[in-house]
Amino acid sequence: MLLEDLEGWGPSAKLSVDFAKKARETPLDKEFYKRIQEIGLGIIKDYFEPVLAEDVKIPYVFMEESFLLNYASVPGNACDLGLEHFCQNQFFNNELDGIFSVRYTPHNVDSQVQASCLISLWLNWANSTKILVEC
Repeated sequence: MLLEDLEGWGPSAKLSVDFAKKARETPLDKEFYKRIQEIGLGIIKDYFEPVLAEDVKIPYVFMEESFLLNYASVPGNACDLGLEHFCQNQFFNNELDGIFSVRYTPHNVDSQVQASCLISLWLNWANSTKILVEC
């Protein structure tokens, strides 16, 4: 896992293909899902005023009920850090040969607060998933 530089306000990140494959192949545990959503909402509340924090009901969206994160979102106009569309297509089509990393890219990030919160959400997901998937 590697958190990359900020592109404007938006952070980008990448995973190794092996880690992404393990996460994609591991069915999402219901308790983990519930708990990570609660933690994610707590992270959002730490960064945003209550009236804004209430805009996000589900901070984490996963790929086809697996541990692989599709995107994390924060308050704003469709503000998220998500799987690059090219990577999404390759995962759906199982065309991963020759790919060295899986990238997450920002969408509609307009402030440092949004960028910082997205980083916190992504790192929370990545670290939690690493513990569970690599056991």
